[in-house]
Amino acid sequence: MLLNAQQIKEAVEAKQVQIEPYIDDQREAASYDLRVGKEGITTTEKQLVNIEERGLLSVRAGDFAVLTTDEVIELDAQHTARIGLRSKYARKGIVATTGPQIDPGFRGHLMVGIINLSPQDVSFSHHDSFLSIELHRLSSPTDRPYDGPFQGRLKLGPDEIEQITESSRMSMSRVMETLQHLAKDVAVMSASISSMKLWTPIICVGSLAVFTAIVSLLMWFFN
Repeated sequence: MLLNAQQIKEAVEAKQVQIEPYIDDQREAASYDLRVGKEGITTTEKQLVNIEERGLLSVRAGDFAVLTTDEVIELDAQHTARIGLRSKYARKGIVATTGPQIDPGFRGHLMVGIINLSPQDVSFSHHDSFLSIELHRLSSPTDRPYDGPFQGRLKLGPDEIEQITESSRMSMSRVMETLQHLAKDVAVMSASISSMKLWTPIICVGSLAVFTAIVSLLMWFFN
Protein backbone atom coordinates (compact mmCIF):
# COMPACT_ATOMS: atom_id res chain seq x y z
CA MET A 1 0.00 0.00 0.00
CA LEU A 2 1.35 3.41 -1.00
CA LEU A 3 1.45 5.82 1.94
CA ASN A 4 -0.07 9.27 1.60
CA ALA A 5 1.30 12.38 3.32
CA GLN A 6 -0.50 11.76 6.62
CA GLN A 7 0.45 8.07 6.68
CA ILE A 8 4.11 8.98 6.04
CA LYS A 9 4.06 11.24 9.09
CA GLU A 10 2.40 8.52 11.19
CA ALA A 11 4.97 5.92 10.07
CA VAL A 12 7.82 8.28 10.99
CA GLU A 13 6.30 9.06 14.39
CA ALA A 14 5.89 5.31 15.05
CA LYS A 15 9.53 4.76 13.95
CA GLN A 16 8.39 2.25 11.33
CA VAL A 17 10.16 4.52 8.85
CA GLN A 18 13.01 6.77 9.94
CA ILE A 19 14.20 9.78 7.95
CA GLU A 20 17.08 11.65 9.56
CA PRO A 21 16.84 14.61 9.52
CA TYR A 22 13.08 14.68 9.07
CA ILE A 23 11.57 17.96 7.82
CA ASP A 24 7.79 17.98 7.72
CA ASP A 25 7.65 20.49 4.84
CA GLN A 26 9.40 17.93 2.60
CA ARG A 27 6.26 15.79 2.54
CA GLU A 28 4.26 15.78 -0.69
CA ALA A 29 0.84 14.25 -1.42
CA ALA A 30 2.20 10.69 -1.49
CA SER A 31 5.98 11.05 -1.27
CA TYR A 32 8.82 12.74 0.59
CA ASP A 33 11.48 14.89 -1.07
CA LEU A 34 15.11 14.02 -0.30
CA ARG A 35 17.88 16.60 -0.48
CA VAL A 36 21.40 16.74 -1.91
CA GLY A 37 23.91 15.57 0.69
CA LYS A 38 27.51 16.46 1.50
CA GLU A 39 29.36 14.30 -1.04
CA GLY A 40 29.48 13.85 -4.79
CA ILE A 41 31.85 12.85 -7.56
CA THR A 42 31.83 13.23 -11.36
CA THR A 43 33.74 11.62 -14.19
CA THR A 44 35.15 15.01 -15.16
CA GLU A 45 36.55 16.01 -11.76
CA LYS A 46 37.54 12.45 -10.77
CA GLN A 47 37.78 13.38 -7.09
CA LEU A 48 35.43 13.47 -4.15
CA VAL A 49 33.70 16.85 -3.86
CA ASN A 50 32.55 18.31 -0.55
CA ILE A 51 29.28 19.82 -1.75
CA GLU A 52 28.57 21.31 1.67
CA GLU A 53 31.75 23.42 1.50
CA ARG A 54 31.57 24.25 -2.20
CA GLY A 55 27.84 24.89 -2.19
CA LEU A 56 27.04 22.89 -5.33
CA LEU A 57 28.16 20.10 -7.63
CA SER A 58 28.28 20.95 -11.34
CA VAL A 59 27.58 18.01 -13.66
CA ARG A 60 28.86 18.79 -17.12
CA ALA A 61 27.02 17.89 -20.31
CA GLY A 62 27.42 14.16 -20.90
CA ASP A 63 28.92 13.56 -17.46
CA PHE A 64 28.18 10.74 -15.03
CA ALA A 65 28.01 11.57 -11.31
CA VAL A 66 27.19 9.96 -7.98
CA LEU A 67 25.45 11.97 -5.25
CA THR A 68 24.47 11.10 -1.70
CA THR A 69 21.25 12.08 -0.01
CA ASP A 70 21.44 14.32 3.04
CA GLU A 71 18.99 12.04 4.82
CA VAL A 72 19.64 8.64 6.36
CA ILE A 73 16.75 6.30 5.56
CA GLU A 74 15.78 3.35 7.74
CA LEU A 75 12.89 1.00 6.94
CA ASP A 76 11.44 -1.68 9.18
CA ALA A 77 10.61 -5.17 7.89
CA GLN A 78 7.12 -4.15 6.75
CA HIS A 79 8.00 -1.08 4.67
CA THR A 80 9.67 -0.71 1.31
CA ALA A 81 10.31 2.36 -0.83
CA ARG A 82 10.82 3.51 -4.39
CA ILE A 83 12.81 6.53 -5.49
CA GLY A 84 12.71 8.76 -8.55
CA LEU A 85 14.35 11.95 -9.75
CA ARG A 86 12.29 15.10 -9.27
CA SER A 87 10.74 16.37 -12.48
CA LYS A 88 12.59 19.70 -12.43
CA TYR A 89 15.85 17.81 -13.00
CA ALA A 90 14.34 15.32 -15.43
CA ARG A 91 13.21 18.24 -17.59
CA LYS A 92 16.80 19.47 -17.67
CA GLY A 93 17.97 16.19 -19.22
CA ILE A 94 19.15 14.44 -16.04
CA VAL A 95 18.57 10.68 -15.80
CA ALA A 96 18.95 8.65 -12.59
CA THR A 97 20.69 5.29 -13.08
CA THR A 98 20.10 3.95 -9.56
CA GLY A 99 17.78 1.00 -9.00
CA PRO A 100 14.39 2.38 -7.91
CA GLN A 101 13.53 -0.01 -5.06
CA ILE A 102 14.73 0.17 -1.45
CA ASP A 103 14.17 -3.10 0.38
CA PRO A 104 12.64 -3.52 3.85
CA GLY A 105 15.29 -3.36 6.57
CA PHE A 106 17.58 -0.97 4.69
CA ARG A 107 19.45 1.71 6.61
CA GLY A 108 21.85 4.34 5.28
CA HIS A 109 22.33 7.26 2.93
CA LEU A 110 21.17 6.67 -0.65
CA MET A 111 23.90 6.73 -3.31
CA VAL A 112 22.35 8.02 -6.53
CA GLY A 113 23.97 7.72 -9.96
CA ILE A 114 22.95 10.32 -12.54
CA ILE A 115 23.80 11.13 -16.16
CA ASN A 116 23.49 14.57 -17.74
CA LEU A 117 22.12 13.96 -21.24
CA SER A 118 21.54 17.64 -21.96
CA PRO A 119 23.95 19.93 -23.88
CA GLN A 120 24.24 22.22 -20.83
CA ASP A 121 25.91 21.85 -17.43
CA VAL A 122 23.48 21.21 -14.57
CA SER A 123 24.23 22.17 -10.95
CA PHE A 124 23.04 20.41 -7.80
CA SER A 125 23.04 22.74 -4.80
CA HIS A 126 23.62 21.45 -1.29
CA HIS A 127 20.29 20.67 0.41
CA ASP A 128 18.32 21.14 -2.81
CA SER A 129 15.40 18.70 -3.16
CA PHE A 130 16.37 16.40 -6.03
CA LEU A 131 14.87 13.00 -5.28
CA SER A 132 11.38 11.79 -4.30
CA ILE A 133 10.82 8.69 -2.19
CA GLU A 134 7.53 6.78 -2.14
CA LEU A 135 6.87 4.62 0.91
CA HIS A 136 4.89 1.38 0.74
CA ARG A 137 3.53 -0.80 3.56
CA LEU A 138 3.59 -4.57 2.99
CA SER A 139 0.68 -6.78 4.05
CA SER A 140 3.02 -8.46 6.55
CA PRO A 141 6.68 -8.08 7.59
CA THR A 142 9.23 -9.85 5.41
CA ASP A 143 11.33 -12.62 6.94
CA ARG A 144 14.26 -11.60 4.70
CA PRO A 145 15.06 -7.93 5.41
CA TYR A 146 17.86 -6.27 3.46
CA ASP A 147 21.37 -7.25 4.54
CA GLY A 148 23.41 -6.39 1.44
CA PRO A 149 26.67 -4.52 0.82
CA PHE A 150 25.05 -1.07 1.04
CA GLN A 151 23.63 -1.62 4.52
CA GLY A 152 24.67 1.11 6.94
CA ARG A 153 26.57 3.12 4.31
CA LEU A 154 26.94 6.73 5.41
CA LYS A 155 29.32 7.98 2.72
CA LEU A 156 30.55 7.16 -0.77
CA GLY A 157 32.60 3.99 -0.60
CA PRO A 158 35.95 3.19 -2.21
CA ASP A 159 34.25 1.17 -4.96
CA GLU A 160 32.29 4.15 -6.32
CA ILE A 161 35.27 6.49 -5.99
CA GLU A 162 37.73 4.08 -7.58
CA GLN A 163 35.41 3.32 -10.48
CA ILE A 164 35.30 7.01 -11.43
CA THR A 165 38.77 8.24 -10.47
CA GLU A 166 40.61 5.37 -12.16
CA SER A 167 38.61 5.48 -15.38
CA SER A 168 41.08 5.67 -18.26
CA ARG A 169 38.49 6.35 -20.92
CA MET A 170 37.41 9.75 -22.16
CA SER A 171 34.27 10.96 -20.41
CA MET A 172 31.15 11.52 -22.49
CA SER A 173 31.45 15.26 -21.84
CA ARG A 174 34.91 15.22 -23.44
CA VAL A 175 33.53 13.26 -26.39
CA MET A 176 30.81 15.87 -26.87
CA GLU A 177 33.37 18.68 -26.70
CA THR A 178 35.52 16.94 -29.30
CA LEU A 179 32.55 16.46 -31.62
CA GLN A 180 31.65 20.14 -31.24
CA HIS A 181 35.18 21.15 -32.20
CA LEU A 182 35.03 18.83 -35.22
CA ALA A 183 31.73 20.39 -36.27
CA LYS A 184 33.27 23.86 -36.06
CA ASP A 185 36.24 22.69 -38.12
CA VAL A 186 33.86 21.40 -40.79
CA ALA A 187 32.07 24.77 -40.90
CA VAL A 188 35.36 26.66 -41.27
CA MET A 189 36.57 24.27 -43.92
CA SER A 190 33.31 24.57 -45.86
CA ALA A 191 33.55 28.37 -45.84
CA SER A 192 37.12 28.22 -47.11
CA ILE A 193 36.19 25.77 -49.81
CA SER A 194 33.33 27.97 -50.99
CA SER A 195 35.65 30.92 -51.40
CA MET A 196 38.09 28.80 -53.37
CA LYS A 197 35.38 27.48 -55.73
CA LEU A 198 36.56 23.90 -55.18
CA TRP A 199 33.31 22.54 -53.96
CA THR A 200 32.58 18.93 -54.69
CA PRO A 201 35.88 16.99 -54.49
CA ILE A 202 37.32 18.75 -51.46
CA ILE A 203 34.05 18.76 -49.52
CA CYS A 204 33.73 15.02 -50.10
CA VAL A 205 37.28 14.30 -48.99
CA GLY A 206 37.09 16.62 -45.98
CA SER A 207 33.71 15.36 -44.84
CA LEU A 208 34.86 11.76 -45.19
CA ALA A 209 37.91 12.49 -43.03
CA VAL A 210 35.83 14.15 -40.31
CA PHE A 211 33.22 11.37 -40.44
CA THR A 212 35.96 8.77 -40.08
CA ALA A 213 37.38 10.62 -37.08
CA ILE A 214 33.96 10.82 -35.40
CA VAL A 215 33.24 7.11 -35.94
CA SER A 216 36.68 6.14 -34.64
CA LEU A 217 36.21 8.33 -31.56
CA LEU A 218 32.80 6.85 -30.75
CA MET A 219 34.03 3.28 -31.29
CA TRP A 220 36.96 3.96 -28.98
CA PHE A 221 34.65 5.38 -26.30
CA PHE A 222 32.03 2.62 -26.31
CA ASN A 223 34.36 -0.38 -26.77
